[in-house]
Amino acid sequence: MTEPCSGRGDCLACGTCVCYNPDQFEGPYCQYDKTQCQRFAGFLCNERGSCVMGQCACADGWEGSACECPKSNQTCLDDKGLVCGGRGKCVCGRCECPNSGIEMSATCEPNFQFQLGVCEGTRSCVQCQAWRTGELKQEADCDTCPFKVTMVKELKEREKVLDSCSFRDEDDDCTYHYTVDPSEDPTANEIMVEVLEKKDCPGAGLLWLLPLFLFLLLLLALLLLCCWKY
Repeated sequence: MTEPCSGRGDCLACGTCVCYNPDQFEGPYCQYDKTQCQRFAGFLCNERGSCVMGQCACADGWEGSACECPKSNQTCLDDKGLVCGGRGKCVCGRCECPNSGIEMSATCEPNFQFQLGVCEGTRSCVQCQAWRTGELKQEADCDTCPFKVTMVKELKEREKVLDSCSFRDEDDDCTYHYTVDPSEDPTANEIMVEVLEKKDCPGAGLLWLLPLFLFLLLLLALLLLCCWKY
C-alpha cells in the first residue's frame, strides 16, 4: 500500500498533504524531490535553472532538459560571423558539421591543423573514382566515398587551394595529381577535388634498345663460335 503523501509529509483531514521539508519536497502528494531533476556535468539543472515539480525551469537564455543549451548561437559563430561557417547547424550551442570528407573545426571551417592529413584521407577515393584502381576499386566500395572528383586538364596553383596532392598508383606505377579545396558554396556538404586528367608515367627510356642489345649479343656469340671452329 502506498504511503500517504509519498511518505514525505502529513495528510490533513481535508485531504491535503503538508510536506515535512518544503525546501526539498513539493507537489500535491510531496512526490517531487527538488534535488532529483536532471543534471549536466554533475550540476543540478546546470546551475542555470531551478528544479520545479521534477523538471528544470531554465533561466532566461537557456533551454534543454538540464538547462544545458544556450538559446544564443554566439558559441557557433566563426571568425567571419557566420553560424557554423555557413555549412552546419547550431544545435545546443555546438555546430553539427556535414560529413564532407575533410577535417573541420568546431565551427565547421576547414581545420588547417589537419592539413597534412587531407591528401592521405582523400587518396583512396580519388584513385578509385578517377582510375578505378586502389583499395576501393570495387564499385560498391567506391560509392561510399563522401565526395565526387572532377577531372580537369590543368590544376589550380598550389597557393590557391587547401592542399595539392600527388601519389604513385601501384597498378601502373604512374603518378597522379589532384587538389583539395572547400566547396565554393558554403552550404554544400562536399569538398572540391579536382584531378589532373593525365598521369605522369615512367617513360620507355632506353627499353627499346634492349632487343637490339640482345640481338647484337647473340650475333657476337655466333661470330665467336665461328672463329673458334675455323
